[in-house]
Amino acid sequence: EIRRTLPAFIYATSSLYEPEFDFSHITHDYFRYSILAEPDNPLIPLLFSIYLDRMLLRFNDNFLDETALHQIFTIMESPALEKLQVQHYTILLSKYFLRLKLEQQKIMALTGTSSNTIKNSPKTLQVVNDSFDSYKTLLRGAEKVMGGMSNLDLDDDDSVYQRVKFHSLLFDYTKDEARLDCTISLAGYFLRLELEQQKITSLAGTSDKKIENDPGTLQVVSDSLDQYKALLSGANDAMRRLLSLDLDGDGRDQKANLRNSLSDYTKDEARLASLVANLRTRVMETGASATETRSSAREIVAAGIGLAILAILGMFVWRLTRQ
Repeated sequence: EIRRTLPAFIYATSSLYEPEFDFSHITHDYFRYSILAEPDNPLIPLLFSIYLDRMLLRFNDNFLDETALHQIFTIMESPALEKLQVQHYTILLSKYFLRLKLEQQKIMALTGTSSNTIKNSPKTLQVVNDSFDSYKTLLRGAEKVMGGMSNLDLDDDDSVYQRVKFHSLLFDYTKDEARLDCTISLAGYFLRLELEQQKITSLAGTSDKKIENDPGTLQVVSDSLDQYKALLSGANDAMRRLLSLDLDGDGRDQKANLRNSLSDYTKDEARLASLVANLRTRVMETGASATETRSSAREIVAAGIGLAILAILGMFVWRLTRQ
């Protein structure tokens, strides 16, 4: 039996290094067998740890995602492994907390960057949103494992202490979900505010008379200014939610930075409104000038026609007098 379980474990683990593989297949048919076919093997916690470590490597290239961890949890829940569940849940929760920390740091780094190129990139916002989805999936998975660990009857102080510590960690990560949500919402608002800001500045401040005199340009920048104001309102709502949260040192620092960014966009509203107003004035002046030019042209034409009529009448009178 040992000769069969060991090759099964080696095959499952080595498959994780392949460019592509069927994770459900190797986990259920090989890894699961290598564990449950010999449930009294004292090395089983080590086997779980090795397999999970190799799995996490494939998280880095996005071949596996957070849902894969749940398949490992279903194996750990087996009644045959009841005596080792404390160790197994401890190993799995450690992996969950590791991934939660990594996703948390990724979100913090990208939303808090001082690089405008990174901060104002739609790709950055997509990465942040994907990371937050992973964070929430990890959180729900960790809650299930923690629930299983909470139901165990622990008879030693170390295990009790570990469970209390994990409860505290899970509480902190759960609490931080609201902060990350507000932070990402603000990042999305800032990106869209930046785009509207650039559009207004570019079109309303243009030196190209063809663009300036296009009737559609004034409509575009007016609509963009209205959108800017609506985005500011949404960003302020998100900021109020963030300010209502009780945050630690790092959270307070980030909150201050986000508030400063929002303040900058709020102050810039007046400048953008002035650009749009100036464009409207120029368009009106151009329109009035064009109207005046057309009126003058009509007057000149009318005068020319009058002179022509007088000339014709003069010729007619002259001929009559000659006769």
